[in-house]
Amino acid sequence: APDAQSASTRVTGGGEAALTWSANQGKAVLITAGLNQAPSGHTYELWFVRGEEKIPAGTFDPNSQGEAAVLVSGEMHEGDVIAVTVEVTGGSPNGLPSDKLVFAIPTSPTGQAT
Repeated sequence: APDAQSASTRVTGGGEAALTWSANQGKAVLITAGLNQAPSGHTYELWFVRGEEKIPAGTFDPNSQGEAAVLVSGEMHEGDVIAVTVEVTGGSPNGLPSDKLVFAIPTSPTGQAT
């Protein structure tokens, strides 16, 4: 897409994550490398964060090298923060993120990844 943008971050505890998105297409793709495996019985879950609203956006498990390429589920809005948490396998049972934030990447030009 002509409006495609990207941002990346180093993940505390190991690994890197890069996000590419198109606000016009409403799509985002997350790519990881060197990401630690989630603990047994857990998975990584993606979230759209819009102000105070947190919207589940799919789960993923990286391969043994910590690599994953994931189309973020749902419609991305410009300015969303894409956050990743550790949740029980299958995703958060109550539809809200746990306090186990792994990283977050804002989609606004002035945002800073964490």
